Amino acid sequence: MLSIDKIKGYAYQDEKTKRLVERLPIRSIAVLIHQDIDMVAAEMLIKCGVKAVINLKASMSGLFFHNGVEVLLDAKSLFLI
Repeated sequence: MLSIDKIKGYAYQDEKTKRLVERLPIRSIAVLIHQDIDMVAAEMLIKCGVKAVINLKASMSGLFFHNGVEVLLDAKSLFLI
């Protein structure tokens, strides 16, 4: 597991995950405002090669089933905050 002091880099934020992934450089930090991260969003973030994801909303609210968070957590190359 990564320690917090090793997560350094430029962070990029957008209110829409789809817009954010269009401009994310590899190994950057994605700052989302995305309640209930779905599979499509998770796969887009992984494909961009981000090193960390910071979500300002509940990544998994429990309102409905989805496995986007699980997919992000299984991606060994990034850290989910």
